[in-house]
Amino acid sequence: MTNYTSDSPAPWDALRSQIKSIIIEPGVTTIGNDTFFGCENLEKVILPEGITKIGNSAFRDCTSLKSITIPDSVTSLGHYAFYGCTGFEEFVVGNGVKTIGNHAFKMCTNLRRIVLPASLIAVNKNAFNECPSLAFVVYMGTKGQWDSVTIGDSNEPLLSATMYFYNSEHNCEFGEWIVTVVPTTTKSGMKKHTCSICGAAETAELPSLSIETAEQVTISFNTGIISGFDSGLSSLDSYITMNSTIYTLSYDSNNGKFGTGSKAILKDGDTIVAEYTILIYGDTTGDSWYDGQDAIIVDCIAKGMLTKEDVGEAVWLAADCNHDGVIDEADVALLNEAGMLLANVDQSKSAEVLLETSAEYVEYLSLIDQSFEIEIEDEKTEDAPEADVNTTPEQIETEEISFIEMIMNLIRSIIDMLFSDILGSIK
Repeated sequence: MTNYTSDSPAPWDALRSQIKSIIIEPGVTTIGNDTFFGCENLEKVILPEGITKIGNSAFRDCTSLKSITIPDSVTSLGHYAFYGCTGFEEFVVGNGVKTIGNHAFKMCTNLRRIVLPASLIAVNKNAFNECPSLAFVVYMGTKGQWDSVTIGDSNEPLLSATMYFYNSEHNCEFGEWIVTVVPTTTKSGMKKHTCSICGAAETAELPSLSIETAEQVTISFNTGIISGFDSGLSSLDSYITMNSTIYTLSYDSNNGKFGTGSKAILKDGDTIVAEYTILIYGDTTGDSWYDGQDAIIVDCIAKGMLTKEDVGEAVWLAADCNHDGVIDEADVALLNEAGMLLANVDQSKSAEVLLETSAEYVEYLSLIDQSFEIEIEDEKTEDAPEADVNTTPEQIETEEISFIEMIMNLIRSIIDMLFSDILGSIK
């Protein structure tokens, strides 16, 4: 690659802020000076075997860069090569690197752990200067080899960090378990944790789930949504039972009621394995009931005032309460009818009591079929794995907006319109 300068910048200079990932094809042997200097949004770099040198300031001030693998063919890291790369928390220097240039990792303020190869001969001055977070150094050779490495001036963070040699024993300091494969009722999962010192990873299998549900309850592991509940519930014990000594299932309700947007949280000890979103068709406000308030939300959706991105997946599904695949005035009318019935229902009583004592509640429940099974086509890409076999809890979690805030905003809008009309009539 050509060595670039400020007077003769790279052809992509004007696009630096737009670059997020870089793939260098096989055949390239050097990364030139200043090649990707200042690509502030660059997150990932893939380098091929055959690269021998990373030039001066090649990735300087790439502040978002977190992932790069240095091939074993690389023999030197240039001066200022990764200066100011504050996105790094750990860095593995390739097994062929002999020299680390001046200021190569200076100002990598979040760098906590670095792995250095046994091939290393020299670390030049200021290479690790102003790296206040550097706490662990893993050297892939022996202590005798390390003692022969030339360390330049102003590398105090490197010299004061805790040093571990590859062939020496230490007590691994493992972090929290991270679920890498989420278990389902038909497939086992996987979790791992990593030593913050040497990078060793331990994995453990998560058994498949043993869950009993009421006949109408559906758990969609692909979408992370549970449906099939009656309205007004204060407990889900009769609907879902976890048969396991390993897992626990807890719930995050809305003021004691389980409505759309409430969470069912699956745990393995203290580790969150998955979070599922509860869905009650017709309930778009999350209070567990479907009524005239929900009709307002659904009307706004039907008229295009609220989008799926505004309300989230669960609310969007709940809005199509007659299950015809369209959110329209028919859904609004159904919710208004439900609201009139609900006005005669004592909502302070439990659902179990209401089923035995309130004909209106029984009729109310019959308006909307809660046993309808969710059918959503996956939006799959070539690189995207199926959610039920390789999705983290964070990915499973459905983004929801605050239902109360949504209602308050609608009320404010109505008040504003009424106030404007009054002012208009006065004028």
